Parts: sequence; C-alpha cells; structure tokens
Amino acid sequence: MFDLAGKTLGKYRLLEKLGQGGMAQVYKAYQPDLDRYVAVKILHPHLTGDPEFEARFRREARAVAALEHPHIIRVYDFDTDQGLAFLVMEHVTGTNLKERLHDLHCHGERLDLAEAVRITASLADALEY
Repeated sequence: MFDLAGKTLGKYRLLEKLGQGGMAQVYKAYQPDLDRYVAVKILHPHLTGDPEFEARFRREARAVAALEHPHIIRVYDFDTDQGLAFLVMEHVTGTNLKERLHDLHCHGERLDLAEAVRITASLADALEY
C-alpha cells in the first residue's frame, strides 16, 4: 500500500502516516465538519477484498465503538471509500509505551517501579472493563 498522506478519504483529510502493520496503515487526519484531529486506520486493500474479513472487522469495530473507558481508545466511525475500508478513532498525542521503553533503554535506564505499577494497573483496569 502506498502513502496516502495529503489525500481525502470520505470526510477525512489524511495528514501524515503514523504507522503501519501487517493489516493496516494508520494516519493522523483532520475532520473539518467537527474541527478535530482523528486517527484513521485503513485496511490493506487485499484484506478489504475479502468479504468475510471485512464483515469481521466491521463487527469488531462496532463492539469497540460501544466501549467507553479512559484507557481504551474511542472509535468514532467505520466506512469505506475508494475501495478502502477504514476505522476512525480518537487521536491521542504523546509518547506511546514502545517509544518510552526504547528511550529509556537508549539511556541505560528502566521504568521506575511506581510508573510500571501505574501502567500495569491502567491496562488491567481496561481489560477488566
């Protein structure tokens, strides 16, 4: 899949690619009608062509969109446009855990116990919910 930054998908203007995995690419996007930034996860086209996979992804998006918890990203929308299926989520700024751990490792440091406990408790709280 190629870089879609600068393109418009549905009502979302894709600004910059944030990441990519085996199933999708994620972009920071702008939603002009609500004047907000969102994250748009676009399924790779070879997956969009599989009706069974797309139906499962749509069911999972609907289930996640029903969740409201401070440690679970909010899902706003699921749609298709230009042959691409995409999920629209809350855009959260800041450093993710992977980046934080990498930065600490590069400086020969580790998470302190209090921070590790806080992160673990937040994850456990979200999983329990």
